[in-house]
Amino acid sequence: MLKNIIAPILFLSSVVLSSQSSVIWQKTYGGNDLEYIRGGILPTKSGGYIIGGHSSSGKNGNKTISNTGVWLIGIDDKGSILWQRGYCVAGSLASFKSLSDGNYILCISTDADTCENKSRKSILSDIWLVKINDVGDILWEKTISGLDYEQSPVLITTQDNGFLVAVESYSSVGLDKTEFLYGVSDYWVIKLDSLGNIEWDKTIGGSKQDGVTALVELSDGYLVGGYSGSGVAGTKTVSNFGRSDYWIVKLTKDGRLRWQKEFGGDATDYLTSLLVLKDKGLMICGHSTSADTSGNKSTANLGKEDWWIIRLDSLGNQVWQKSYGGSNSEGSNPINIIPSGESEFYLFGSTLSGISGNKTIPSQGNSDFWILKLNSEGDILKQYSFGGDAKDVLTNLYPETDSTFILSGESWSNISGDKSEAGYGSQDIWVLKVKLDQTITATNNNEISSIKIYPNPTRNIINFNSDIEIDQAAILNLYGQAFHYNINGNNSINVSKLVPGAYFIKLIDKKGNCVHKEMISKF
Repeated sequence: MLKNIIAPILFLSSVVLSSQSSVIWQKTYGGNDLEYIRGGILPTKSGGYIIGGHSSSGKNGNKTISNTGVWLIGIDDKGSILWQRGYCVAGSLASFKSLSDGNYILCISTDADTCENKSRKSILSDIWLVKINDVGDILWEKTISGLDYEQSPVLITTQDNGFLVAVESYSSVGLDKTEFLYGVSDYWVIKLDSLGNIEWDKTIGGSKQDGVTALVELSDGYLVGGYSGSGVAGTKTVSNFGRSDYWIVKLTKDGRLRWQKEFGGDATDYLTSLLVLKDKGLMICGHSTSADTSGNKSTANLGKEDWWIIRLDSLGNQVWQKSYGGSNSEGSNPINIIPSGESEFYLFGSTLSGISGNKTIPSQGNSDFWILKLNSEGDILKQYSFGGDAKDVLTNLYPETDSTFILSGESWSNISGDKSEAGYGSQDIWVLKVKLDQTITATNNNEISSIKIYPNPTRNIINFNSDIEIDQAAILNLYGQAFHYNINGNNSINVSKLVPGAYFIKLIDKKGNCVHKEMISKF
């Protein structure tokens, strides 16, 4: 049964913080053991989704394949299972991305040679790239490895239809790695072409342990973010503040080191997400156990472990920083940030706190999904929470429109709170489609909410029904880059050249008024 959840309305510093949300549908996926969400959930051209996960269960619950390891689940637009595929007995899916040709790339960390169609023997632990179609069939595969352990790889698609992969590497020179190890572990960054062939690789590190957690492409290079326990040594030219700090490195398109920045306090600070802004600045976020006014951390410590977000300019200099959390812990699991419109953001992860600090929603179990909507200065506009009576961990938030989102994570809860389906094992994958009470502010008084945009998501063509003659359309990607289209009454535009992802579309009338704004998804 669908539930409406109205959070308490609290008055803090004369600002009303309220949230309202509704669950459109939800599904639980799993067997009698442990299931994890890995890589999130992506749309398909048929209107459904593919869930990237990991399973330790055999053929039981609603798991119909016996493979343990990487588990892909194809579902329809209501969450019903269409197909399932397994890859690798001992592999872990690290990244899962849509490609411009309608297919997908899997980035898997594995130390096994029991992976389906894996043509190159594993050394200790390596990176396995697998291109698949929309029903999970393997199109090609590549193995990337050094002579020692490579763990926790991160992958992004690049503007030239290739890939950038970065991994925490314990290897020195050998096999695919062309540069020496500097410390216990380093950042190892690898640029690949569209077929997975290596174009260049770069090793970056200090004398201790350094690990990559996030990547993003810029117009003139790449940003590599992660954590560092090293001082000045090797290629690291910035000092360490605590046990582990945020460490961000900018590379050119051919892998040369341009600049680097470090942020941290006196304890453990762990970066998990990077976002490029319209003004070419950055948002970086993760979790922190450091005290306020230690190192270059200046925000108040709210609990045992907080979300810590820093806004930077295009050169990596701090503009502001904020902490979010309650009296308990908001750490240990990934914290991610995505844009909402042109100047607002969603920050999301999981929380163990009740009402305390700047958390205004009571907890339902041991750990709940927690979503914050922020303005451009990091102030909380609204917050939302979903959970059952046990532990629930949010790992991915996929925007379908400006107000509906697909949430995916892991759940230990049975039927309770917001969870309406019983669990299958000790830990399951939990996916919800929700409507949040976000409303787009019109740029003038002529915005017409009856305009319909379809299909959404789309692969090639966007159509729209309107009583108003539309003159132009502007489509903005998540980095603020705009693509302009002249309409002249056609009521459709071809978006086939856009790379897969989420965009905002603005429809402009003959007088230059914005009459409609909506989020669209391109696969």
